[in-house]
Amino acid sequence: MSWNRIVTLSFFVGLLRDLVTNSFFGLETASCVGGAVLLRFLAFEFDREKRSIQLVSLFAFSWLTLLLFMLLSFLVGEPYPFDEGIFVNTLFTAVYTTGFGWLVFPLFEKWLTPALEMKQYELF
Repeated sequence: MSWNRIVTLSFFVGLLRDLVTNSFFGLETASCVGGAVLLRFLAFEFDREKRSIQLVSLFAFSWLTLLLFMLLSFLVGEPYPFDEGIFVNTLFTAVYTTGFGWLVFPLFEKWLTPALEMKQYELF
């Protein structure tokens, strides 16, 4: 995964979500980019080429983004219900997003895989 592409993609997804929702403008963009940056720090040591790690990362990104959106909504004073129902709702949203990702990850694999700038040749 190229982190520059992930953050760029999350910015545009957040911007698109800001344009189609009626929430405070910028909350979706900030939460998507914030989730991508948090994911970068959490997944720094993992083998990101494995599909299982990618799906766990997608789950973490989805859930962190939704929780970050709830926190930012609270900070800007937007009325947002905070109870265990909404917490469970965010969890189930992250689960079905991960299921959808399992289907579409093979389609985006070429775009999200970084290309090597230099080729390594054997020295012997």
